[in-house]
Amino acid sequence: MDAVAESLTLSPTELNELRRAKWVLENPSFAIRLANVIGLPIETGFAMLPKGWSHIVHRSVHLALNKTLRVAMKSLRNHAPLPSSDSLHRVIVGTSGAVGGAFGLASLPFELPLSTAVMLRSIADIARSEGYALNDVETHLACLAVFALGSRRTKERESENQYWIIRAGLARAVSEATTYLTNRGIVCETAPVMIRLVAAIAARFGVIVSEHVAAKAIPLVGAATGSAFNLVFINHFQRMARGHFVVKRLEKQYGVDTIESVYRSIAMPMSKKEISRFTAQSIWLQLPMPDLTPDRLAAYSQLHPADLADALERFDDPKEAIQIIRHISDDLAAASFAELDTEVIQELSPLLTEEELAGLLERLPHSETTDIVGELPLERQQEVLDELPLHVASPVRTLLQYPENTAGGIMSDQYTALNASGTIADALNQLRQDQRAAKEISYLYVTDDQSRLVGVASFRDLVLSPQNEPIRNITKPDVMRLKVTDDQEEIARQFEHYHFLGLPVVDESDRLIGVVEANEAIQIAQEEATEDMQLMVGVSGEERALTPWHRAIGKRLPWLYVNLLTAFAAAAVVSLYESTIAQWTVLAVFLPIVAGQGGNAGMQTLTVIIRDLALGEINPGDGRRAILKEIYLGLVNGVAIGLVVGLVGFLWKGSAVLGLIVGIAMILNQLTAVLAGVMIPLTLKWLRIDPALASSIFLTTLTDIGGFFFFLWLATYALQR
Repeated sequence: MDAVAESLTLSPTELNELRRAKWVLENPSFAIRLANVIGLPIETGFAMLPKGWSHIVHRSVHLALNKTLRVAMKSLRNHAPLPSSDSLHRVIVGTSGAVGGAFGLASLPFELPLSTAVMLRSIADIARSEGYALNDVETHLACLAVFALGSRRTKERESENQYWIIRAGLARAVSEATTYLTNRGIVCETAPVMIRLVAAIAARFGVIVSEHVAAKAIPLVGAATGSAFNLVFINHFQRMARGHFVVKRLEKQYGVDTIESVYRSIAMPMSKKEISRFTAQSIWLQLPMPDLTPDRLAAYSQLHPADLADALERFDDPKEAIQIIRHISDDLAAASFAELDTEVIQELSPLLTEEELAGLLERLPHSETTDIVGELPLERQQEVLDELPLHVASPVRTLLQYPENTAGGIMSDQYTALNASGTIADALNQLRQDQRAAKEISYLYVTDDQSRLVGVASFRDLVLSPQNEPIRNITKPDVMRLKVTDDQEEIARQFEHYHFLGLPVVDESDRLIGVVEANEAIQIAQEEATEDMQLMVGVSGEERALTPWHRAIGKRLPWLYVNLLTAFAAAAVVSLYESTIAQWTVLAVFLPIVAGQGGNAGMQTLTVIIRDLALGEINPGDGRRAILKEIYLGLVNGVAIGLVVGLVGFLWKGSAVLGLIVGIAMILNQLTAVLAGVMIPLTLKWLRIDPALASSIFLTTLTDIGGFFFFLWLATYALQR
């Protein structure tokens, strides 16, 4: 079969993938070509390096390749394909290169294995994203072989199929190593087959390393060039890995001979327009995924909705996430869409049509549908609701009327309500037939003919009581209930305090309209705790690690300006005592100690108080007791720490007066810190402001100002005497 006929066996998408893979594999990036020129490749310049460098380089290369394979593989979990973390690995390698470069050539035996391990981990991460199992021997060796794609020898540069020339050169060593590892099941670096494989790869990888050596030859200067060269190299190997594992994946499906034949038949783009297009498609080292391959689609389809949501959130391009949503089953797509973070839903929703979005939402519980619709712009909300079936749209419209932070906003309308005038037999029949019943019934609520909540019945009484017994006779009337307007934080506290599985929600007429379940209360508690923790340091309570930087900056920067203003206030206090510091310069040594210890003590108090306020464990009138407790703690801690710091000051600088001043200032600042740690959140609470709102910024301001003032004022007083 000729190459043209064989190419017809590949789908258009797969043929396009293979063409892009060839472009990447046969066209090293401009950066790596520039590095080849600047770094003096071994073929032309390695002989010019000083004596002894060659030995260090070769030894470091063998050590790096021998020791890092198992380390890199063990640091990754073997799970279903997820987008690879290319950026994270680039940051780590760039930092490693900068640190190693700062110390010159002497750092090579230590920095090279670390950088190599991270690069190999990145290669393995890319392999996993292409569907390869990391516990497979062939995957291990395929990852290691990518390092051999790092350099081109003179004759190879003249060919359009350099990739296959290099693979042919490694074929025997890879085959022997695969057989050995398959039989032994362990990696032994001293085995002859492994030595031959590593030597074959090291011969090529050493060319790349030798180029790096020149960049690190001069300390300090090498810090910048070392980082830059590391970034160039990991970018290059990530490109090679993506192309390599696309080829390997297609080989697994169609056979090596078929893919090699089609690969060789693909003409490289020659026009400027084609080259520009292919270069743009390869930017940031990502091979675009215009369509899903069957293997990748099957892997995503097997994930739990929560795991699939995690995978969708990691895509840099939201269009790729939308593509997966459109190709998996509707039920899985809907369930995973509901698991996405709010910001991701807001980013993906505009890419779906109203019909597609409605098709997902109608498969979800009404409460989850309401949460997602509530995040859409008002005009889009109406359009999506119009596409939903009436039996879904009607209850969703009702739930949308309630504020999102109230019982009405978080309740579910799926519950079981028994009529008090019925019998046990009626109730059992209702439970068998009620399609609106919750999937996991926690309680059986009993209502009258006007749907007013009467009480709650237990399953035990329902099963053991006579069939003709009225429901009212087994109903417990004393049932705690939530008003539809109750705040969600208070609701979460009730669940935490009483350990309910669910609580009924009633309107102003005491009619049962919904149920808040325990899992919803747990989620609220987690969200509130996260929000409080972030607000303490001036970060938006909704920010996450993957929140786009341009969204996060608008929330962070204003509080940093506030912090800058308070820092100037503390600096102003120091400026008042410039003459004192000029006369007694050793004071500058102890200034950060006094202020820093006060800040630490204040944060301890602040954390405890905000936690108790959030959980409702501080009642009106408890503030006085909290203040007295913290005063006692501040005195004890202040004396204990003040004695130590004062003694250190005396022994270090030989001045008893200095030790006394430092000790007294420490006691006073400890008292200031604990009082501020109590008063700041309590005052914000009294003003009906979230106590966590940048409390730490105000606290550190007070402890810095207090510490500087007490210490420098006492020192000024001592000098005047």
